[in-house]
Amino acid sequence: MRTRLSLTLTLLSCASLSGASAVTPPVTPILQPGQAWVMQAGTPLPGWPAGGVVIPLGASRKVGAGSVKFTVPPRTDGAATVTDDLFYDPLDSDPEFIVGTRLTVRPGAAPVSVSCMVRTPHALVGRPQQGLLIRGDLFSREVVSSVLAYLQSGLQAGQPTCTLTRTR
Repeated sequence: MRTRLSLTLTLLSCASLSGASAVTPPVTPILQPGQAWVMQAGTPLPGWPAGGVVIPLGASRKVGAGSVKFTVPPRTDGAATVTDDLFYDPLDSDPEFIVGTRLTVRPGAAPVSVSCMVRTPHALVGRPQQGLLIRGDLFSREVVSSVLAYLQSGLQAGQPTCTLTRTR
């Protein structure tokens, strides 16, 4: 039950464009302001940057009991608005995990979300961490089911992969 509640909170926070700020910046052993991370799909995705999505960490906010979210301010890319963020869930999930997300919103189209979830992460520079690539509706039964299976047992054969790599 704790994992399901945590997962719901995680998905809601990753999909959100709103940004409440914390009074005191949360502390995390994995994600820190000043770091940069690269999110890369295991198999190239149409329209995905060749070098991956670079997510520089700046201000953060606390989410839930002990989770932390770093969001890059939204920016425009042609007619689209793009938001990248990294989310770390250490306390109210077992195992702990991080999720990098790129959310793209285009006028007249459904939002496009691509996330990379890594269980039991580390903060070592230059060491890619393989995880589960999550695309589409974060609240669909299929996505929630595959995320729960990944969190409980790790990657399963046939699941799409991705990497998160700390570069500084």
